[in-house]
Amino acid sequence: MARWANLATPQTQPELTFTLTAHIAPLGGWFGNPTNGTNNHSSRVTATELRSRLLLTLDEAQIVTGLSREILLDAIKNGELPSKIISKAYRIKTQDLERYIAGLDFSNN
Repeated sequence: MARWANLATPQTQPELTFTLTAHIAPLGGWFGNPTNGTNNHSSRVTATELRSRLLLTLDEAQIVTGLSREILLDAIKNGELPSKIISKAYRIKTQDLERYIAGLDFSNN
């Protein structure tokens, strides 16, 4: 019975503090944020501000349209959405993106 006595008394463990936000949030600048864009200085950019830009990155076009990356890339590869690679990233003119969205066919649901 004496060997079970240690189980009845609470053992003090070192308290570990880990907050997910504190460790993951800094990575948002590297990997982007699906709900908000970031400008070159890592400050948040709203979808309304993105719509006023002349050129958008692929990630920014996703935020503005709500379309997936795959759909936008397919449209670029099929020639439906004009784009240009600048600094190793796709750039899409806002007016071309608006034209592409306006041309989507929603009649055959």
